[in-house]
Amino acid sequence: STDGVRCDQGPQAVCRRSRGGEQELAWNFPAARLLQEVVMPADGLTGTIIGYLAWVNLAVGLFNLVPGFPLDGGRLLRALVWKRTGSFQRGTRAASDLGKGVAIVLMVLGGLQVFSGMILGGIWFILIGIFLRSIAKQGYEQLILRQALEGVRVSEVMTEDIVTVPSAMTLEELTEQHFLREGRSSYPVVDGGHVRGVVAISDLSKTDRSRFSDVTVEQVMTPLAQLHTLSPETPLVEALAEMGPGNPRRQLVLENDHLLGMLGIEDLTRVMKVREALARP
Repeated sequence: STDGVRCDQGPQAVCRRSRGGEQELAWNFPAARLLQEVVMPADGLTGTIIGYLAWVNLAVGLFNLVPGFPLDGGRLLRALVWKRTGSFQRGTRAASDLGKGVAIVLMVLGGLQVFSGMILGGIWFILIGIFLRSIAKQGYEQLILRQALEGVRVSEVMTEDIVTVPSAMTLEELTEQHFLREGRSSYPVVDGGHVRGVVAISDLSKTDRSRFSDVTVEQVMTPLAQLHTLSPETPLVEALAEMGPGNPRRQLVLENDHLLGMLGIEDLTRVMKVREALARP
């Protein structure tokens, strides 16, 4: 619902409990920054340094008031549109579009500066513009992604037809019988119905190719104790967060230590495509 708790991801994470709460929090960051410049007087060299930093911070604070996502001004714009229309998606879309517009303006100004001889400043503007455009675009795409996955649980989309391998299998057998033939990136390691861990293509690099016939899966696999596993009742949105950078792209789905299936990025992509097709008139 529009009045439920929602959280934005990123360095300026904001959790909103209501449309009014989003507006109040959106004002909070720039207001606090501007107030800081007024209440920090100092004398001498220290005062000069603090004064310079204060002007820099003030400039950053004013820039943050530009009404484009993900700037604080963009969050305020999103809150206002959300409050006026009752649609969080429309609010995010408006802030995202304006954020991309601000980014384009910055890149154009940067280009003009480069041509006028102010190369360093121009490049800086261009880089800021590229960064803002990317973040603004991602902000809206993440919202669409969350909406597409909302209400769906892992058990509804996981792959149940999974191939397992025994821990005693050699890397030579694993490579020839599975990785080269089936095209999967990882396999659950199961002995006697008990999950031992997961072996992935990347694990092959732990051993020299000439020793593949002597080294077993157990020697290179990632043990179950070191893996983050999913429950079949886990919401898909939460599962997606666990599959980000640095985490395995395919994760085990367990219930009472019994292997039910695996969830991969390809499963999430399939759900999104289906829901997108169903949403079209």
